Amino acid sequence: MATRHKRTEGRDKDAPVAIGFPSFSRKMQTIIPPKDLATRITFQAPPTAATVAGVEYRRTVGNQAGVVTIDNQVRSLVPEVPYAEAIAAEARLRELDDDRIWIRLGRSKPSSQEVQKLIGKEPKSWSDYQQAATKYMTNGEAQKALAMLDRVVELAPGELHPLMLRAQLRAVDGDATGAIADAARYLQKHPKDASMRQLHALLSLQAGNAATALADAKALEPVENASAQIARGQILNQLGQSADAIKAFKAALAIENDPLTHVMIAETLPASDVKGRRAALDAAISLNPVDTTALVRVAQVAMQLGDLARAQALLDQAFLKSPDDLQIRHTRAVAMSLAGQSQAAQREFDALGKRELSASELNSLCWVKAVANTALDRALSECDRSLALSDSRATRDSKGMVLLRLARWDDAIREYDAALKEEGFPFALYGRAIALARKGDRVRSDADAASALKLSPSIERIYGHYGLTR
Repeated sequence: MATRHKRTEGRDKDAPVAIGFPSFSRKMQTIIPPKDLATRITFQAPPTAATVAGVEYRRTVGNQAGVVTIDNQVRSLVPEVPYAEAIAAEARLRELDDDRIWIRLGRSKPSSQEVQKLIGKEPKSWSDYQQAATKYMTNGEAQKALAMLDRVVELAPGELHPLMLRAQLRAVDGDATGAIADAARYLQKHPKDASMRQLHALLSLQAGNAATALADAKALEPVENASAQIARGQILNQLGQSADAIKAFKAALAIENDPLTHVMIAETLPASDVKGRRAALDAAISLNPVDTTALVRVAQVAMQLGDLARAQALLDQAFLKSPDDLQIRHTRAVAMSLAGQSQAAQREFDALGKRELSASELNSLCWVKAVANTALDRALSECDRSLALSDSRATRDSKGMVLLRLARWDDAIREYDAALKEEGFPFALYGRAIALARKGDRVRSDADAASALKLSPSIERIYGHYGLTR
């Protein structure tokens, strides 16, 4: 955290700010990657040289054959600086404090011996590498699976199934460009594939290519099956074309009357259309959903509409089917908390808190509470525990939402700033827009909202379901 120079009112409020002088510190860090990756690292960063509030800050970064060295130096130049200068320097100090270096290593290929041990023979054909990729995916080793799929595509460029798998894994790995390319090649031969159309459309939209996403939606329009129409509706929904999205969902219902499709309609309608959302919820429940995914999704809409008794009944059903499922137990506890059943909710929260949870799981608990606007102190603790395990922008966004609910505008903005360090992130952008609006900074709020809506035209409606508007 950067230094804060602001003082409370009182005697000597404008006295100079003392600096430890003379002082000098130097920290050297060397990052040595695995040998098979060293020559592939081309990381470079410009030097930093700044003098702020009487202190000189310098940082240089070197890269020799993939071995990165970072040299940080801090030297005080004077024993004190005027109070006004210290106050004026705070923003720049925060920028320097937040100026971090991230190095992401590419994936390494498993050795031939490792693959041979995995599949029981020496890999020679593309199908051998495909078998290895499948086993790595089953084991949760996505990076190794990707390396195997690279080999499959190299040996058998005409095979389409590996392209589909690689597109999906590349998307999860953050390689949007590669995933879009693989999906496009696959769709040339299978233009009616709903899941690949949807993946291609959503990645294209995130890359700022709304026209391509719309073309994907139009390509699915004549496909007469429910999954294609649902995918079309979800693409249109992301594009902010909610009326057309609902038409697509209704087209899917004409083919297959499924509870989840009614839930999608309820999620697509704006928060202000309470009557329409209730009608969609009633239609979903009338079909007597039994799948736990459907039960939870219906319950979440019921909670947004304030129908807590119905939500609890649905979540009780889901809990009986899967009593150890973290999401189900937690959503059920959130419904209890919203219904004023504090003791029962706290018992469940305590029980879940004793589990060995991953950073992702802790973030999920934090986010669900933040969205529901309940048990916020506990949610804040869960986000902090998650960040202690892994500092991710998703968790920074979740923490920003909690702080937004607590009306801690400046703290929320700092978390959203951290979430937005790498690239555009519509949830964090719109959350920050709300915090800025609450502070009265309409100009910056409008700019953030416009950026968020460009990346995700449906973001305003989603936040409306959370009860949050600018």
